[in-house]
Amino acid sequence: MSPAHSRSPARPVRAALLGLACGAWFTLAQAGVVEAYFPDPRAMSDVRDANGFNADVEKPLGDYLRTLGDKLLGDRRLVINVIDVDLAGQLEPVGPRQEMIRVLRSHTWPRIELRYQLSDANGVGLRSGEVRLIDTDYLSNARLAGATDPLRYEKQMLKEWFMREFTER
Repeated sequence: MSPAHSRSPARPVRAALLGLACGAWFTLAQAGVVEAYFPDPRAMSDVRDANGFNADVEKPLGDYLRTLGDKLLGDRRLVINVIDVDLAGQLEPVGPRQEMIRVLRSHTWPRIELRYQLSDANGVGLRSGEVRLIDTDYLSNARLAGATDPLRYEKQMLKEWFMREFTER
């Protein structure tokens, strides 16, 4: 068997792998892109944990917005500046040791203020705005009540806004 003949079965495999890789790249290039920024976290209303340190909200909320973009934006691009985060509930001293825990009450709504700019795949601006999201009825969502994600109410509020604002009409 000649050396050229013995390599021929590998060529279609390599070509198929190259085709899959190019297809995966094209699919990624077509996915929506979200860039989430938190320009001044220290100025936010409620991003402190029980000990007064910055609560970890930037990464989980930024990652969540990127996930929503991957699913819902198509080939559009969204830049979001999160101006303020006020988490659901309020830190209160509880128990004999007066430990600070987040207590959820009907009047301690989650709030997020943000600015956004949506553009198409070519960078042409489609729309922009400033939004203040507030969920005054967050405790009535029974589906979220048993969830363990500490940012479940904020994520749900962002998801509902994202669906209203950026899904194709």
